[in-house]
Amino acid sequence: MRMQSLVFLITAVLLILSTATADDEVTTEFVPLYYTCSEDGGRYGENSTYLSNLKVLAGLLSANASTANFVSGTAGQAPDAVYGFVLCRGDYTGATCRNSLNKAFHNAVDKGFLCRFYKDVTIYYDDYMLRFSGDDVRRNLTNRPAWVALNMNSVTRVAGKNYGEKVEKLTKMIVEVAASSPGRYGTGKAWVGGNDVSTAYGLLQCTPDLQTDDCRGCLADLVSMMPAHFSHESSDYYVGGRILGPRCNLRYEKELFFQETNATLLIDVPKNHLGKMDIILITIAAVLSIIILIALLGWIIQWKAGIHY
Repeated sequence: MRMQSLVFLITAVLLILSTATADDEVTTEFVPLYYTCSEDGGRYGENSTYLSNLKVLAGLLSANASTANFVSGTAGQAPDAVYGFVLCRGDYTGATCRNSLNKAFHNAVDKGFLCRFYKDVTIYYDDYMLRFSGDDVRRNLTNRPAWVALNMNSVTRVAGKNYGEKVEKLTKMIVEVAASSPGRYGTGKAWVGGNDVSTAYGLLQCTPDLQTDDCRGCLADLVSMMPAHFSHESSDYYVGGRILGPRCNLRYEKELFFQETNATLLIDVPKNHLGKMDIILITIAAVLSIIILIALLGWIIQWKAGIHY
């Protein structure tokens, strides 16, 4: 699995470099996490009506992504109609989401760096994804094509078993958080308590057009796949991993990789743990106590001075 991910990354970089011209600025923005070019969808020509419709749809999806992290739409009429949708991570919104998608479409459609002339394309980046096809993919609720990736490092033996149990417990609980939220997005943090790894973070997301039960089922399927992909050698567990699909996705890491909010689920919090709000309240209370003490001492000094006078 690790070798497959490495081979894919090298292949993607070489493909992009080979298709870029001298005037193109080749950066890591051009390299997605994963992409698929489906032969089943057929191909389109260089000056075709399908390409014109695809460019129109790309512009509409990117522009509307500034106000919603999920946008779907269509452009043109059959047999050259194009359907598609885009999804940005729940904490990757606004102009940032729009600009990234605009760049991704520019690279894939205008420059043809990836899946040139393929009608059915899915591209995954770190914080966003895009999908377009000559078939109405908006009606397709299956989570394929999916892709699995993992961190190269592992937590081993007893610590690995404990870490894996906490990660899977956390992701199972986030399923309900994500499925029941309007944005179909959920995050969480678990305290592991080990010397090797002390915390685990998880993020699960569906496309917001899925119904609650559909989202719950999609994410539950991903969680059920975790032991097979992320656990190895009986007890070792990879410190990070993700499963990406067009309809739902999952990611976990030992370090924070998303923006925490009040909605972030916290589990197995140690009794002596103090959150940010707790620290703020304690600090405020301490400062107020000092101010009151100083004021009281000042009053006592003035009172005694008045008596002696």
